Amino acid sequence: MILTVTLNPCIDRTLTVSNFREGGTTPVSATRTEIGGKGLNVSRALKNLGAPTLCLGFSHEKGGSDIKTTLDEVSISYDLEEIPGELRMNIKIFDESNRTMSELNDKGCPVSEDAVNRMIDRIVSHFKDAELLVLAGSVPPGVPADIYKILLEKAKDYDLPVILDASGALLLNGIEGKPWLIKPNIDELSATLGREFHSREEIIQAAREIVARGIPYVCVSLGPDGALLIGEKEALYSPAPDVKVRGLQGAGDSLVAGFCLAFHEHHLKGEKRFETPAVQKAGDPSFMRFLLRSAQAAAAGSLTKPGTAVCERTDFDKYLPTIQVEKAGEFFDVRREDGSLTGEVKLRSLVHRDGDWHGTVHMWVADRTPEGKCRLLIQKRSQDKDNFPGYCDISSAGHLDAGDDYDSAAYRELYEELGIRAEKGDLRFCFFITRSVETEFHGQKVIDRERAAVYLYEKTVDLTKLHLQKEEVDEVFWIDLEELEKILQDPTAKYCVYKEEIQGIKKYL
Repeated sequence: MILTVTLNPCIDRTLTVSNFREGGTTPVSATRTEIGGKGLNVSRALKNLGAPTLCLGFSHEKGGSDIKTTLDEVSISYDLEEIPGELRMNIKIFDESNRTMSELNDKGCPVSEDAVNRMIDRIVSHFKDAELLVLAGSVPPGVPADIYKILLEKAKDYDLPVILDASGALLLNGIEGKPWLIKPNIDELSATLGREFHSREEIIQAAREIVARGIPYVCVSLGPDGALLIGEKEALYSPAPDVKVRGLQGAGDSLVAGFCLAFHEHHLKGEKRFETPAVQKAGDPSFMRFLLRSAQAAAAGSLTKPGTAVCERTDFDKYLPTIQVEKAGEFFDVRREDGSLTGEVKLRSLVHRDGDWHGTVHMWVADRTPEGKCRLLIQKRSQDKDNFPGYCDISSAGHLDAGDDYDSAAYRELYEELGIRAEKGDLRFCFFITRSVETEFHGQKVIDRERAAVYLYEKTVDLTKLHLQKEEVDEVFWIDLEELEKILQDPTAKYCVYKEEIQGIKKYL
């Protein structure tokens, strides 16, 4: 069961216009009135998508029956705390001419301290049966600005992951409660960290700072430019879906519902690495991709609908195959030249821009010919690589992601690039090597300062049974050690191999 909390429900009255005139008169072409509130909208989307959900929150003496009637009509379960006052009304103006939404949001009726405490108890009473909790939207006067932090801390007692979609003080305080995922837009992220962003790299780096506070995932909504999802070790980008936009208001709530659906469906499949509390440990790239694709597909379905209408399952299934997700960056631990950690984590592109020292691993696969000559396995880099495409390189090599150690990175890279699943002890550590290179790629200056751990793998390898990582490796071949040394004497040879490293390897062969 996915719980959604809406502490400030409303009536959303959406006016569709063309060429909205501020301070003037603008004809209204269509009007749509719906029960709203972020949590309620998420539950409506979840119901449409086929996921079980329960609505929690406040209901008002005047207008509250409309909330219950609306939820009953679509068979959504609820447990609402009734309070005095009138349900607030928000005015949304959707301008068809430029696809923009202007909002006039009422603050809502004041709530007593007793009502807040009763609501907290009511919400917590459902935690034992829940798989995920969504805290979303504004709060009315009388509700403390740390209400979401309070609920997050109570959720920890149940190992209950929480998605937080809020802004201002609610987001700032909520971050301290370490939710599983937050969904700020650029302005909200800027306000949270107290600075402006001038590039996508700066946005990603800023979101990673929040991840470092113990929040596994940060999704930054870029509006018409798409969305970013940042985790502990990498960042993903998904461009905005290519759909005819009829409404904007429900898209963000459907985006959250898409995250919930991805969590729920993996939970159902019993994939334990995604379950509570292990799911709170970020870093599974395949899960990150599925999260973002699901969220964007749900958002796409909502964009095609007027007013605050949300995604349907048919919409989701239609758009999911069309959603594109690409890697937007990896994160490295910044090191000193001696390999020690500085404690700083930075985006890969910024590390190379600023010339920071970072860790890498070099794995040499070696054996001997029937004549007893030593030979090394060489990989030919993919033509799609950003740097040195098509060059010949070390058998296998890679960077240390943030939080990695050298040994685990070496075993991982050997398997990912070549399909060699080495057992513990199969890789023999030889030595460290440091190098600093300044070059230029695509008109950008790149400073590569790496401290590399060099390993040897000397077990029998059948090249016909290797599984090469297409994005990294085009082909592999054997080369005699002596022949390789001769090739490296030629400065024009298309090899990314250093003579000093080969000379060091010779001592271990």
